Amino acid sequence: MSARFLVRALAVLAGAALVGVGGALLLGSLALGQLVGLTVWLAAAVVVHDGVWVPAVTAAAKVGSRVWSGVWRALHGASRPS
Repeated sequence: MSARFLVRALAVLAGAALVGVGGALLLGSLALGQLVGLTVWLAAAVVVHDGVWVPAVTAAAKVGSRVWSGVWRALHGASRPS
């Protein structure tokens, strides 16, 4: 095993431990209604992120790429950077 693998494995274990501590604290400090509200909010955030933001950013990147490509050709002729 390389040092890089060990560092990554320790980082994953530390992250998992912190998620566990956070989850335990969350369950211990929130009432059932608050947990339900938090779950609904997080689910809505995933839907909005995947259903709205990702397609919007992907479309903007595609349009921006085409616009920049046209600007590049107009400024530098037909050649493109490799």
